[in-house]
Amino acid sequence: MVDFVFDVIIDLDESIKHYHLKHYLEEIGDFYSLVEKENMMPIPKALEQSIHSIKSRVYEVLIEEKCPRYKDFKQNISSFNDKWKSYDQLKDNLNQLKQSISILNLK
Repeated sequence: MVDFVFDVIIDLDESIKHYHLKHYLEEIGDFYSLVEKENMMPIPKALEQSIHSIKSRVYEVLIEEKCPRYKDFKQNISSFNDKWKSYDQLKDNLNQLKQSISILNLK
């Protein structure tokens, strides 16, 4: 799975690939922090080797200068769930409005 995510990121357009690579490194760091916090160390050796391999590959490809507005990117990533919920709520409201209009048109 770790390799799959890396491969997907590598295939992204050059304009956003480096943002996602940098974010991927942060996600890996967050994973290790969580594992330590939950007192679940050590992680399985195969997983650790895979993560180490991916980190090395990311550092080979990542060009920090290609993501100058990383803070904005990270803010958008962190607010994605809220935006998605708002979108779903907007769709629900639109469907309710359509139903109400169709009921009114029947009368």
